[in-house]
Amino acid sequence: MKHLLIAFSAILLFAACQSSAQKEPTRTILGEWDSHETFDGKPWHFLARFKSDGTFDGIGNGKLIVSGQYRTAGDTIFFKDGLCNLNYEAAYRLTYFKDSIRFNMITDTCQGRIQGSDKVTLGRVASK
Repeated sequence: MKHLLIAFSAILLFAACQSSAQKEPTRTILGEWDSHETFDGKPWHFLARFKSDGTFDGIGNGKLIVSGQYRTAGDTIFFKDGLCNLNYEAAYRLTYFKDSIRFNMITDTCQGRIQGSDKVTLGRVASK
């Protein structure tokens, strides 16, 4: 009887561990991310496209508004773009959620980029 209880307990423990283990979502910036906001009382759709070659595009309401280069190291992303100084690299902390990502400024001297990037959350665009 004692062996039966031990075996039963082991099976329950194993089953509990299996059912609670969830696959961690892939943490990569690659792909498309967007947000739907209001700007000056009008709808504003922003799409960020991060490519595998280390470049990115920012598209606002269907028009290209910024392009540049990026690189990542752990949970940090580094940007260079034409709206600011191409010789200067900004750094932002990435926080990944299930289907979204948040940018928190570490260091940046470009006010326009800070206003458009700091504390911004974008949702992953589903693949077609």
